[in-house]
Amino acid sequence: MFKIVTSSPRLALLRSHAGTSLRLLHQTAIRAENSPQGIPPKKTPRRRATQQATSEVETNHDTVYEVESSSTPKVLKRRRARKVEPEATKSTIFEFESSDAPKVLKSGRKHKAGNGEVPEIPNRRYVRKKVPADIAEDESKTTLKSSLKKDKVLRGNIRDSDNVLKALTRAYRGAAARRGLDKSRMNVISESLCDDSIERLKPSLEQYKGCDIIDINPGAGVWSSKLHDHLQPRTHILMEPDEATYGQLLQPLLDEPGSKYTLIPQSGIMWAQLEKILSKKYLPHQDALSHDDPRLNEPNTTLLVVANLGLEPKKSYRGFTSLAQMVVYQFLSAIKAHSLFHRYGLIRMLIWVNDDEKFNVLPRTVFYRRKSAIEMEISCPNVAEIASSTSKTPTGLERDPAIDAEGLQQVLKRMGEKGIKIPPGRESILMDEVNQGSTQLSADFKTRPNTDAKVKTLGQELLIDENGIPLNPDRAKLVEYKSALATQKSLRKKVDKMRIIVADYMEIVALQKRIFNEGTSKGEEPLREELVRQYERWTEIFHSLPKATERNEVLLWLDNILAFHDQLLIWDRRESEPLRAHANEFYPPKEMALFDLQPSSQWPILREDYPQNDEVLEYILAQLLPTPTQSTKRGIRSLCPGALEWLTENCPSLTNPNKGGCEDLDLLPVRRLSRQMLREILEAWAKWPWKPTRWDIVGKLGSEQYDPDSIEKDD
Repeated sequence: MFKIVTSSPRLALLRSHAGTSLRLLHQTAIRAENSPQGIPPKKTPRRRATQQATSEVETNHDTVYEVESSSTPKVLKRRRARKVEPEATKSTIFEFESSDAPKVLKSGRKHKAGNGEVPEIPNRRYVRKKVPADIAEDESKTTLKSSLKKDKVLRGNIRDSDNVLKALTRAYRGAAARRGLDKSRMNVISESLCDDSIERLKPSLEQYKGCDIIDINPGAGVWSSKLHDHLQPRTHILMEPDEATYGQLLQPLLDEPGSKYTLIPQSGIMWAQLEKILSKKYLPHQDALSHDDPRLNEPNTTLLVVANLGLEPKKSYRGFTSLAQMVVYQFLSAIKAHSLFHRYGLIRMLIWVNDDEKFNVLPRTVFYRRKSAIEMEISCPNVAEIASSTSKTPTGLERDPAIDAEGLQQVLKRMGEKGIKIPPGRESILMDEVNQGSTQLSADFKTRPNTDAKVKTLGQELLIDENGIPLNPDRAKLVEYKSALATQKSLRKKVDKMRIIVADYMEIVALQKRIFNEGTSKGEEPLREELVRQYERWTEIFHSLPKATERNEVLLWLDNILAFHDQLLIWDRRESEPLRAHANEFYPPKEMALFDLQPSSQWPILREDYPQNDEVLEYILAQLLPTPTQSTKRGIRSLCPGALEWLTENCPSLTNPNKGGCEDLDLLPVRRLSRQMLREILEAWAKWPWKPTRWDIVGKLGSEQYDPDSIEKDD
């Protein structure tokens, strides 16, 4: 065996082939199909010109041949071509055995430019997906990289409000916008809004001075820095995953003398990454409490969690209509499980969300009182809406403006007693409307504003006089005006009928309370007979409504009135009116809402046997609330055979009209079940001898609560 080193594999191939001329050497590949003997065909002038033009480029098929004595070449492998600089060295090693033809073993090529240097690798066409880096040893000293050029784009203090807006505009829309940027993220950019919000929170925030802060998605950092300046925390952890966009805005906070800021370039809504900072390394002053420690059910004023969950447009995620709803739900679940940061006690949370989310977090009407809202009432009964657009519930789902006006008067009275004031320009939309006159607003309830506006506009165009006679002889507009006027009259007639139905039912409720309060007496029987007659008459009028939508509107109207009288909604028990925020105070320009979540101690029944009793509560809510308009009787009966009889007997508030109940559970929809009723249902369920086993309930739920510290035990 011996080896030959040659300048080209084709040279060795041609030397081994008898009768082949060496002047046919060229970079162009030899195609075996060009001649029966596998010998390259004679070059024509046209082919020679083409080969000379492409002599610096490897062709589409750089072919390697295996040659045996007295045989034609056989193709071993074809490679794709790539453009290279003129080569300086190219060597091929062949191995021979006895009289066999050469066989290529190895080809080592080094492509170099004319000056002898290896050319640089060209840039990739597509940017690689960024993999989150591990948490560094000392993030506070890390210099962040940003797509913005400070010296060319921003002038003066980068933390100024104008510079913050310029930086965000350039990052989102300008030439510096990068691939992979999440442009749906929302940022607070108004310093005045932050100042007014902190002033509203000031009485309860005083006890948090010098605390630790976990700040999730700080973004531009305007809200974070304002809160930091007021509280002067001993540790302020910024969990910002997009350092390329917000790094230049956050860097001055890290560079301050004696800065307490620490930047973690990770996502705070990824629990695996959030768990990394819940340690002595980042929170040296916090001690995780054991499950039997009573301090778990007490507020911990040495730690505060701040989060920005605002996205526009909203993103649905794993069965939730938005990512914010999922994160809030998991925060509430962590309260019951004492997991995540709630392992240090009951931790207060200040959360920014898209303004459209506020109806789910804090409903203004029973229509939005669903599973997530009830879980909020159980875990955070003192949740408060600090700032928002203060917009009303969407048309068709709102409640009687007279209710809102009465509720506002109660709120203003509470604010006056506590000395809470609203800054000029922060008055809510409801306050502006009430100042116009609540009587007029109530009269227009359930009418169509577009129809009313159309009648008014056409009347002005037709010059309708006091007698209703048009002075403008435009026949087409006159026909349109008469049609709109007929629609308006029909709507008002329908609304008047609905008002009568609602008023009649309120008389039935008053009679139910009278019978319950007087108890067994001589006059009870006539009252019960009168109650039956009134209810039958009301049912007949109610079913005379021609459309199911009209009947549903009446039921929603009634439930909202009764819920307000019973103070069922947290919104009706609020201590103050939220501050009005405007779209230009955020970027992108879309309103956001700030909520103050202060967890309360869990029910004893939930603390006694966790997570079993919590799974029961999840099961009950999951069975009742998918159809919130169904009757309580039907909903409880669907829980389990025998549940209706046992729970009705052992839950006194269900049949107490003074507490929002009703003797006939067919008349009580599940969306009007109060917090006290649900607690009694859970306590009665725990005492029920024939209740389903835990594994039956878990099987129906299909999932369990997130609790990384729990140890599964077989029952």
